[in-house]
Amino acid sequence: MSDEIFLLAKSGDKEAIANVIQTVEPFIIKQCRKMNLRNYDFEDLKQISYHAVCLGIKKIDENQISSAPSYLMK
Repeated sequence: MSDEIFLLAKSGDKEAIANVIQTVEPFIIKQCRKMNLRNYDFEDLKQISYHAVCLGIKKIDENQISSAPSYLMK
């Protein structure tokens, strides 16, 4: 994924944000399947994870944009 997508996502481009989420979605699904939290089902955990990715996009440092995918998967 190009750095430009992350910069667009950081600036609020909804299509770019969707592309970033699609990039990390397999990781999100894998991690959510491993979790077993009381009162949260799989879909709840996915939604929380997507929200965390959206918040993380805003915090990406433009000087370290090449490490953005790793940052979002923390």
